Amino acid sequence: PPAGWTAWNVYVFHPTQLLVEASMRALARPRGPQNRSLVDLGYLQANLDDAWQACGAGVNRSFHDAAGNPLWNARAFPNVSAMTELGASLGIEPGLYMNNCQCSENMFTDPAQIAAIVRRSAAAVARLGFLSLKLDSCGKLPRYRCHLGCILLKMAAISLLTGYVVEHARLRGI
Repeated sequence: PPAGWTAWNVYVFHPTQLLVEASMRALARPRGPQNRSLVDLGYLQANLDDAWQACGAGVNRSFHDAAGNPLWNARAFPNVSAMTELGASLGIEPGLYMNNCQCSENMFTDPAQIAAIVRRSAAAVARLGFLSLKLDSCGKLPRYRCHLGCILLKMAAISLLTGYVVEHARLRGI
């Protein structure tokens, strides 16, 4: 099973890029008599859970813009790519929670708009350097969750053929 750390267990609705980066460094810091880190012991995942999004800043008070791109809380997360790059440099697989509870999106009903949100969300996960994705039943848009997972799996398959940085242990088995 996946092993690592999630921001939710520590920061709940108040994570920041600085806090997540400090936690990643702590996972990778060697300690103890054997001078080994938690990463050395297989705790490879660091998951940014809820509260990264700019709730209410998007279309219909969502956290997606008109094109379907997820909107980040830029004050708390000024450079998401730098955060995921730090994690990768430490041997950590940065993860993201996409269908969140804090500002769950139950306002979308247009299939074309839902499809755009799914496509742009999947593209953002890959572009920003996340290597795992958490999806659960918290969000109120079940079709969104299903389609996002399917698109990410397809993106992972493409990455295996092209070498694009979407590959992840849990996605390689397709």
